Amino acid sequence: HYLDMAQQLLDRTTLKLKSGLIILVLINVGCSGEAPAANAAAEGGKDQNAEIPALSDRKPEQQNSAAEPDISDQMSLKTAETACKNGDPNAFFDAFIQSKAVQKKYTAASVEKVQLQSDFTVNHWEEVKADDYTAFPIKMAGYYRKFTQPISEGVDEHVIFELNQGQNEAFVVEWTRVTYDGKFFGEGDDLGTAYTLDGKPYKSGESMTDGQLLFEAAGDCWNFALDTRHSRNGASN
Repeated sequence: HYLDMAQQLLDRTTLKLKSGLIILVLINVGCSGEAPAANAAAEGGKDQNAEIPALSDRKPEQQNSAAEPDISDQMSLKTAETACKNGDPNAFFDAFIQSKAVQKKYTAASVEKVQLQSDFTVNHWEEVKADDYTAFPIKMAGYYRKFTQPISEGVDEHVIFELNQGQNEAFVVEWTRVTYDGKFFGEGDDLGTAYTLDGKPYKSGESMTDGQLLFEAAGDCWNFALDTRHSRNGASN
């Protein structure tokens, strides 16, 4: 069921403007939803009969910085390049969350942001230029993956993710914020049992995650292109 869900998400990407209403077809866990008509007004006078190009047709912007990446970024860029050549999305995503330089290089020209309601219908959709997108949800803190914008002070929030790759080579990362109870029987980095922010034990493969990140195939690598968030107890927008 989980793999089917991920494949369905990978197969979605039809966005059209028609008669002043933004219609977003987003197949997610067997559900689809329409963006409210109010989103059309927010488009600021765009031609409402024009089609939004499919993600696969978009080209990443070439963004060159005058400053050279530091040693850490250089290592992450090299890791990402190697992961691209090897077709290894897991290694690529690890490099992506560790380095702003990697994020800048491998993000599409614009990122779609989608907020889903609890019934998986679309509450909000917008397209943000890559330079203006600052909401990537995962970062590395030491050896641990953390949420970039924790909403509870004093709570040690971590992130667990599961990566699934579709037949079209794009991949989806399902991520969930968790806390650990600190009760463990092993050694090393074991933090105990993970609980979601709903207070329920985390279970691999469950559909109610905090969000999804879509990386579309681009040349011989991937570009980050879609940030979907779920409405749930404690989840951010």
